[in-house]
Amino acid sequence: MVLYWDFQQAVVDNDGNMYFILNKENFGGRKRTHFFEILDFGPSTDSVLRRYTIPMQDFLTYDVKFAYDNLQHALKAGGFIPPTTPAVPKGFIS
Repeated sequence: MVLYWDFQQAVVDNDGNMYFILNKENFGGRKRTHFFEILDFGPSTDSVLRRYTIPMQDFLTYDVKFAYDNLQHALKAGGFIPPTTPAVPKGFIS
């Protein structure tokens, strides 16, 4: 597993939990499905590494940023889905 190619962002919440976000298979022309992988570690997991995947179906993404909402206790994401021409986004993620 090569992590440095896939690394997107690291987020820490107010309770000291760390979230490492990996951007996987986000390339055009590939047969594999694009997804984000979240690695969660900290006091809420009893120091056990947890792993989650977020499938993006047939969409590629760009400019995706993650933030932890300490009020709602949730990891949030926002970004864009590119069109066939790069001038205008096809959609957005929120």
